[in-house]
Amino acid sequence: MATDVVAAGAGLDAHWYQTFFDEHWLTISSQTHPPEKSAAEVEFLVEELGLQSGQTVLDLPCGHGRHSIEFARRGLRVVGVDLNEEPLEKAYWAAREAGVKVDLRRVDMREIEFREEFDAVFNLWTSFGYFENEAEDRLVLDRAFRALRPGGAFVLETVNLYAVLRRFEPRSWHELGDGRMLLEERSFDPFTARMTSGWTLIEPTGERVEMAFVTRAYTLVELVRMLTSVGFVSARFAAATRGDRGASLVEYALLVALIAVVCIAAIALIGNSASTKLSVTGASINSNGSCIRFWLRRRTANCRK
Repeated sequence: MATDVVAAGAGLDAHWYQTFFDEHWLTISSQTHPPEKSAAEVEFLVEELGLQSGQTVLDLPCGHGRHSIEFARRGLRVVGVDLNEEPLEKAYWAAREAGVKVDLRRVDMREIEFREEFDAVFNLWTSFGYFENEAEDRLVLDRAFRALRPGGAFVLETVNLYAVLRRFEPRSWHELGDGRMLLEERSFDPFTARMTSGWTLIEPTGERVEMAFVTRAYTLVELVRMLTSVGFVSARFAAATRGDRGASLVEYALLVALIAVVCIAAIALIGNSASTKLSVTGASINSNGSCIRFWLRRRTANCRK
């Protein structure tokens, strides 16, 4: 049972990410993240980063291509990398149906070998913290840094650990449509900072499909240290509150910026409506506080010794 997995925080293969993203995950993700949501997310990113048609971006990992396709629709040259064959196949057919070109490649995030080829690299939809230890996760950041052209931008969307713990829900139900229901059961191990999630997909027939995954959640201090250690420099922080909701600092307005010395990027606090510009920094947080999005610039000069 998923409950047993979550309660114990054990019994999961450390390489869960090699098999988790199957047809059941595709069913769930297509319901929870419809095309209009993907289009809005990409429109926001393209605008904030000032990306222009013809520039080259890397979607790392790309999954079933929901962001890759939207980037391509805006005239960007897109490379999508993922470890799993099933989502890549779906991305291929979806791109063909959309009439756009996406260069899809089956590669582990830790093993990409691009060198200064991209104007932007994206790690979206909390696709960070998959691996067995911090060194492996840091390797993803290092590969992203190396893939960027000087002055290029890296966007990392990841869990806001502070907000998640503040409003931790061990169980929640979601109606997916077509009569399907999704039960999510969660646990957090404070000694390892790993979050275990069990999903039970309930079909209209009553059939149940159980899935589980474990990810490492990093604090802001840890993320800053990891990002700067691979070459992104000059960490900067900003914060604001949303008085109309009486929101606390951690829940709604913890903003983190990591900006290269010669670069600058505008940031927004993302709400349920149009984005509200706050200040010149380099990250944003969504309205419920559960995720933080960083964007970082690589120096225009090589910062490796």
